[in-house]
Amino acid sequence: MIKVDVSQILAHVGDNQPFSLVVDAAAIGETSPWFGGDITISGEIVNLGNAFRLNARISGQATLECGRCLTVFEQPIDFFLEEELETEEIDPVSGVVDIAETIRTALIFHEPMQPLCKEECKGLCYHCGADRNQHECKCDQQAIDPRLAGLSRLLE
Repeated sequence: MIKVDVSQILAHVGDNQPFSLVVDAAAIGETSPWFGGDITISGEIVNLGNAFRLNARISGQATLECGRCLTVFEQPIDFFLEEELETEEIDPVSGVVDIAETIRTALIFHEPMQPLCKEECKGLCYHCGADRNQHECKCDQQAIDPRLAGLSRLLE
């Protein structure tokens, strides 16, 4: 849980509550190991009257696996989030809002679909499995998968 106290701005439209937090991935309910280490969240929550707006910068270090060569690498994550929070999300007694799910969702949307250790990654050889970034293998790159050999006749 990531709780921010907004009790001082509940009755004042236009006011903002600045905050700065450093949490681990478990605090936002993230069980996937892709975002290791601490997550830094700093920003403000603004009272809009009928809702609240969260403006925050989220940063940290992601541990990713390359989609081509399967190498595990670290990549910095740093982005700005602007999200509207409903007034129902704020506890009326304590004046505290939990922003953990909002942060978790934003991190999931910023996770790369196919992370690359480097833009020019050559990947693994599909015959022998060698990492072609480390050394070139001697496999015949022109060999056709026998299951697709019939399709090669269409090109002739």
